[in-house]
Amino acid sequence: MPNPGNAYGYWEPGPAPAPKRGLFTTAEVVDNVDPHLLMGAEYMTNRCTAGCEWLDLCEPPAGTLKQFMTLNLVQGNPFTAYDALECFPVGIKREEQEARLRGTFDVKAEAVAEAQLQAILMATNPIASTSLVDMVADLEEELAANYAGLGTLHFDRYTALAAGAAHILRDPEDVDLPARTINGTPAVLGRGYKANANNYWAGATGRVTILRGPLVVTSAPPLGDNRERVLVEQIMVILVECVARFAETAIT
Repeated sequence: MPNPGNAYGYWEPGPAPAPKRGLFTTAEVVDNVDPHLLMGAEYMTNRCTAGCEWLDLCEPPAGTLKQFMTLNLVQGNPFTAYDALECFPVGIKREEQEARLRGTFDVKAEAVAEAQLQAILMATNPIASTSLVDMVADLEEELAANYAGLGTLHFDRYTALAAGAAHILRDPEDVDLPARTINGTPAVLGRGYKANANNYWAGATGRVTILRGPLVVTSAPPLGDNRERVLVEQIMVILVECVARFAETAIT
């Protein structure tokens, strides 16, 4: 039935459910860090090397020495995620628009962080794989060989759906828990990850730590009209431990 005279009333719905199983669910997210860390952060780890064996306790081969490894440096650089609104409807106060931005910022910032992490992965050499199963297996082998810890796989939503249909990923049914491969590796199903056309895409990382600064809210004055502006932004630093690789394979 048409609305006579376009006499629409204004109704405000409640908050929408937030998507699950993104990067913020699996990564270690640290808020309110020292501001100096938001200029870039680093730490040392011994998780990037494998253990060694000594075959004979009494008579080692002549000239054989035990191997001593050095610590590996993990570094991360800052970037800024933001959201902004302008041109408010008549009667909507700036404080209400600020509340809107704050209410959806984590969801949008998570996708921004995922895109930044994908850029880190895409800067490495790809692992050549011939199928979806091979791609996931190759990435898990990369983690097993180069990381002394529980790594994480990262999938765009399309690849994740295909991996689930192929029984490569298992759904724990509780949406607050991450999906996992049949080997038990947790998986991020990222809205910010994008695959090239006609390809599956996935990445592998060691522990991912995200350092976050405070939310900064800025109100810009009108520019001679009603277009008042509100900006919410946050600085983040992503640290990836030891392993950062990706793989692609054609959709067949």
